Amino acid sequence: MRRRIPDADWLDAPDPVPALAQGELAFYEQVRNSSRRWYRLAEPGALAAKFARIPLDD
Repeated sequence: MRRRIPDADWLDAPDPVPALAQGELAFYEQVRNSSRRWYRLAEPGALAAKFARIPLDD
């Protein structure tokens, strides 16, 4: 996943290493949240599609 906004603010920070680490953590937090949303939408749909194909014999 590519970053949408170039991230050069950490260069101007008083201590650039922690500032860079915080930027990295924020990026991966966004990626994590996006993945969780996708999973929560896709998994019920996949389960519904699976159970829709199971024949019900009465």
